[in-house]
Amino acid sequence: MDLQLKERIVLVTGGSIGIGYAVVEAFAREGAHVIACARDEKRLSTAMKTLQEQYPLSKIFAKQADVSKLEDIEALVQFV
Repeated sequence: MDLQLKERIVLVTGGSIGIGYAVVEAFAREGAHVIACARDEKRLSTAMKTLQEQYPLSKIFAKQADVSKLEDIEALVQFV
């Protein structure tokens, strides 16, 4: 299915496991460039490396952030 997301930039919170991970994978499969954040930096990094290998045409970025903390949100906005 072509959702016309090729080279679009998307931000996914909670992207290291579960539904968030599946969302990152779906966007990457469609060719989007994905910025994923999660609280667990190690798990996030491992998950995004796996997806980058599977979908080399997509750019996948990982940023540790806890969206319940204002300072993490501000850092995430600067990263994006």
